[in-house]
Amino acid sequence: MTAPRTRPGAVAGALLGAGLLIVGGCSVDQEIAVQVNGAGEAAVRVELQPVFVDYLLALAEVAAEELPDDPSELFDVAEVEAAIAEWPGVEAAQIATPSTEQLEMRLTFADLQAAFSPAAPDPGADAGVTPLISLTGGSRRTLSVHLDGDNYHQLTTLFPVLEHPLVISLGPQPDLEVSDEEYLEMMQFVLGDDGPPAVLDSEVTVRVRVEGRVVEQHGGELQADGSVLIRIPLLRILVLDQPLDYRIVFE
Repeated sequence: MTAPRTRPGAVAGALLGAGLLIVGGCSVDQEIAVQVNGAGEAAVRVELQPVFVDYLLALAEVAAEELPDDPSELFDVAEVEAAIAEWPGVEAAQIATPSTEQLEMRLTFADLQAAFSPAAPDPGADAGVTPLISLTGGSRRTLSVHLDGDNYHQLTTLFPVLEHPLVISLGPQPDLEVSDEEYLEMMQFVLGDDGPPAVLDSEVTVRVRVEGRVVEQHGGELQADGSVLIRIPLLRILVLDQPLDYRIVFE
């Protein structure tokens, strides 16, 4: 599938990759350093699969975005900076685009949980819903990440592009159970023969470094250097037939 190359505008601005999760055909490599008080920094690298670059550009065309002066400008650094500026307690120390399909950033945050929580949910809308990211405890801290069908909508706080009707159609459907095979068939219909391999080759990788030592971890692998490595195949996020849970306890 090849679409006319138009400026993705808000689409590119939304693909920050600074959270754990993103919809689209991409690989996200992220390293997060978290202090006991919740402050820290994140180094993020987002690389889009070519077939999904075309799809995102097609979304931009539907949104009537203007053509760029330079057709290689997929990520608009100014728009990414503006989007980060709206996150509470988050600052962009560095943003770079090494290539058309790549975005690299280094972010600092004052409070991890506040930075990646919904800014202003509707009253009662999230009652009983587990937050995406939480940091709890006193001297012994627990960093938890949970994603399921009930809190998936919270991702729109981090990635507004998820509210686009065409993107919604690619994400998990609350009232419809879809198998991996059925989802890959849909991606083949939407994106052509390159769609399924692109999804299967995409993943979110997060290396978490904490102040102190890791006492316990769930859903990740403790590394020799004391960090915890989490790998999430993109297909698991897009189908979301089972909740995704990750937990790191440190002191």
